[in-house]
Amino acid sequence: MKYKVRFHLGRGPHYQKWQIKQGTSLVGYADQTETLLLVGCKLKNRATASRKIFEGANKTVCAWIECDSVAVIQATDSAWAVMDRANYYQFNPKHYPAWLNDHSEESDDKEIGIIVIDSGTIIEANELTTEDIKIEKVFKC
Repeated sequence: MKYKVRFHLGRGPHYQKWQIKQGTSLVGYADQTETLLLVGCKLKNRATASRKIFEGANKTVCAWIECDSVAVIQATDSAWAVMDRANYYQFNPKHYPAWLNDHSEESDDKEIGIIVIDSGTIIEANELTTEDIKIEKVFKC
C-alpha cells in the first residue's frame, strides 16, 4: 500500500509538519527541519477541491505526494550539488489549483522516481545515489 505525504495545516501540535499516512493509518509526522526522501512518487491533486479553494473557498485537504517509501535522511554536499540542478515543485491552491514545477508548468499526476523535501521545498532528485545520502529513519506502518 502506498504512503501519502502532505503538509499538515490543521491546528494543533502537528501544525506545519509533514504528515505521513498509509491508507487511513497515520504513520507519523516529520518536522520541516528534517530532510525527507520519498521513493516511487506521484504528485496527486483533487482538482475539483483545489479549484474551489482557488476561487475563494476555505482550504481542505486536496493534494499530497503518493509514494512507495518515506525516510528521514542527511544529505551530503554531493547531494546538494545534484539537487541544485533539479526541478522543484509546489502546490498552493490559493495561488493556482494544480501542482506546478519551477517553470510554472502543471504537474498533476507527474511520476517522479525520487523526491527530497527540505525546508518545505519539494525537489526532484532522480540522480541521487546511495553515496549522496545517509538514511536516519524509515517510516513504517
